[in-house]
Amino acid sequence: MRATSHSLLVRLCLVASLLLLAFSASAAAAGAADTASKSGARAPAAASAKDGTKSAAAGKPNRKLPVMTAERLRLFNGTNASLPLLVALDRRVYDVSTKRDVYGPGGGYETFSGRDSTRNFALYSTESKDDGSCIDDLEEKDFKMLAEWRRWFDERYPLVAVITEKLCDSDDSPEDAARRGFAIPSTASSQQQQEEGPQKPLSVPSQQDQQRKQRPPSPSTEL
Repeated sequence: MRATSHSLLVRLCLVASLLLLAFSASAAAAGAADTASKSGARAPAAASAKDGTKSAAAGKPNRKLPVMTAERLRLFNGTNASLPLLVALDRRVYDVSTKRDVYGPGGGYETFSGRDSTRNFALYSTESKDDGSCIDDLEEKDFKMLAEWRRWFDERYPLVAVITEKLCDSDDSPEDAARRGFAIPSTASSQQQQEEGPQKPLSVPSQQDQQRKQRPPSPSTEL
C-alpha cells in the first residue's frame, strides 16, 4: 500500500513539474513575441517620422536665414571683390563666390549676379531684357527648366538668404508659394522682417577660393 502511494506521489510530482515547465516556456515565448511586436511597430514609425522631417527640411529654406531686399542684393554683383558673389533664384539667394570666373564680371553668366534672375533661369537666357522675378506668363516647359536650376543650385551652392518683399502681382498666389517653399508676407510684415530679422554676416570667400578657376558650365553639364 505504501509502495503504491509512493508511486502515485512520484507520478503526481512528475506531472506537476512537466506542467510547470510547459507554462514557463509558453510565458517566455509570449513575452518575446510581445517585445518583438512592440519593437517592430515603433521602429518604422520613428524612421518614417525622421524621413518625413528630412524631406520637409530639404524642400523649405531655413527660416533663420537673413532676409534680403532686391536692392541690397545688387551690392553683391561681383564688382567689389571683398564681398561675396550672390545669385538669387526664385527668391532664394545663393553664394556663388567659388565661381567668380563664371558668375562674376566678364563671366558667361555675369548678368545673373546681384539680382533675382528667376526669369533668366526659366528662359535659359543671359540677356538683361529677360531679367526679373515675375514668371506667371511663362509656359510649363519654362517651369520645368526653373525646377532643374533650383535642384542644381541647392546641391552645389550655400543658401545664404531669402527675398520676401513683394516683387510681382502673383507673389501671393498659393501656386507660387508652394513652388518656392515659403509664402510672401504682407508689405508691413516683410518690412519688419527686413528690419528685425537675423543679420547673419555673409562669409567672405578666402583668397584661395577667389583664385580657383573652373570650366564655365554649358547646357549639357549645368543641368
